Amino acid sequence: MLTAGTARAAADILIDLRKCFEYLPRDFLWKACCDHGYPLHIVCMSLQTYAWPRFILGQYDLCGKTVVASGGIVAGSSFATTELKVYLLKLARALQVASGPAAALSIFVDDFSISTAQDTEEQAATVITDSYRLTVQGLKDLELIVAPDKTELIASSDTLRAFIRVVIPTCTTDNSCR
Repeated sequence: MLTAGTARAAADILIDLRKCFEYLPRDFLWKACCDHGYPLHIVCMSLQTYAWPRFILGQYDLCGKTVVASGGIVAGSSFATTELKVYLLKLARALQVASGPAAALSIFVDDFSISTAQDTEEQAATVITDSYRLTVQGLKDLELIVAPDKTELIASSDTLRAFIRVVIPTCTTDNSCR
């Protein structure tokens, strides 16, 4: 419909994960890497470095107490985004299969986008809300949290926006995007 230009209603929901790298369970990451054939020597090295003691170096080279992160991965690590991709791969495949051609899913690091273009506003609202629910449930299963205060909705009409916002909490209460 989108390529033929016959769609009359379109919507896009932008979803951000709250502290994605910090909340990512290391044992789940290990299992995902094993399941998808990610090089285990690399993930083993990464997991070891994530458990290293750290300290905050302040002004005048004063340093705080040494701390050890008990979970999550380091966002600045050279392998962090690739490891996150491996972690989300099963969910992404499941969402694509469940949504079929009605919705387009895009994931960039820890930001999800679900788009649709349909003949009616009701169809577009149903596709977006169903896909959103599947995504949120899948992320909960992975122990990751959606940040509703960063969730954006773009819709082709105010009516469509209203249909969708009955189900999906977004960061704005008016009919605008940030």
